[in-house]
Amino acid sequence: MRAASQDLTLEPADNARLANLCGQLDEHLRQIERRLGVQIANRGNRFRVSGEPQAATAGSSLLRHLFDLTETETLSPERVHYALQELGMRFRFGTPHMVGLMAAALPVCLLTASVQSCVATLAKSFKEAQTYMGILILAPMIIGVMGTLYPIDNQPWMYGVPLLGQYVLLTSVLGGYAPGPLAFLVAAVVCVLTAGLLLRATVALLNNERIVFGR
Repeated sequence: MRAASQDLTLEPADNARLANLCGQLDEHLRQIERRLGVQIANRGNRFRVSGEPQAATAGSSLLRHLFDLTETETLSPERVHYALQELGMRFRFGTPHMVGLMAAALPVCLLTASVQSCVATLAKSFKEAQTYMGILILAPMIIGVMGTLYPIDNQPWMYGVPLLGQYVLLTSVLGGYAPGPLAFLVAAVVCVLTAGLLLRATVALLNNERIVFGR
């Protein structure tokens, strides 16, 4: 597809607001470039967004929106991330995204398996187990819905909450703003520890004759 450029001039030419828009060392501009697959050049309050026509138009609109926000807000990478989510543009998906997604999602596999084992052991019948799982599956769905309706501002304590930590990590990676390795490590360790506790509970249940031979 043919590349296009969008030129825009942001008024008023307020240096403090422009610095807020661009971020430290232009980190906000680089974040937008990575997410939309565009290039952004600026001199003062004049900006040029280059890339595929749709992406360039979206990038130009986003810059105007973020500049409007600088009148009342101090922007952060997280705030830019949420503005990109609201924009609804497709992101570029490459190796860094894949690695980040795998690091965030894999610990959940162990947690999910341990939850299923515990539920299967507790349930008296297949139908009862299905009922329990139908209720439990609502947990990640509720987090996703709440995150869509009320954007979650990343806080360090969230990484220590199973599922919530993974949701924050996944949305951050997809938004082009990945937290440091420590965040991934904390979220993974908490998931593994929770899974370990559930498996220990399952073993304890299986050592109960009433569970094994029927109730």
